[in-house]
Amino acid sequence: MPVTADLSPRASGAAAQLLLGFIYEEGKNYAEAAKWYRLAADQGDAGAQYNLGTMYDFGRGVRQNYAEAVRWYRFAAGQGMGKSANRSH
Repeated sequence: MPVTADLSPRASGAAAQLLLGFIYEEGKNYAEAAKWYRLAADQGDAGAQYNLGTMYDFGRGVRQNYAEAVRWYRFAAGQGMGKSANRSH
């Protein structure tokens, strides 16, 4: 699946951090992916919040924690990230 991200000078730091998280996750370096997702998620990036939720949901790079997963899914869902709404129950 191709990844597109605006990494021009006007792009947010969160967009670059989300992309780095994705790259590390694809390389199976889950701890590093979680670190970058967390940085972007803390800035309010809905995609990063969802991805961080899945890291907690499945215990990838972080200790598995369903409550923390739901918390991040809800943040993402609150921003209109549709697939999060199904996981945040």
